[in-house]
Amino acid sequence: MSFTDPPEIYRIAVSACCNEGAWPVLLGEQGDQTAMLASPIILPDYPQVAAESPGDFFDGTVIDEMLMLRVLTLTDDEKRAMASVDERARALLARTESLDQQRFAGLHGAMCRPVKETFDVR
Repeated sequence: MSFTDPPEIYRIAVSACCNEGAWPVLLGEQGDQTAMLASPIILPDYPQVAAESPGDFFDGTVIDEMLMLRVLTLTDDEKRAMASVDERARALLARTESLDQQRFAGLHGAMCRPVKETFDVR
């Protein structure tokens, strides 16, 4: 059952719930209800990495930009320490440092046109 969009028969029960520190998110293919994530941030059910993402960075959410900025502020000693942790950390550091300005700016978000059927555009 989706906490974001529960079936009508569960709406009253869901509205009485209080989430503290975690948000339940359905995972997998749309409609699959066998896997759930307890997310520290509010995400939609069946989240996906944005098409604008240039690769596997942190968690594939809007926080990627902030975390990449933090990596870019590391000292050379801190970067060496990060690279010595494991292959994933090394790859993450390399991807972060190799992003050009345009791809990095793309992490800031995308402007999308509203869908006419969804919004009144008068």
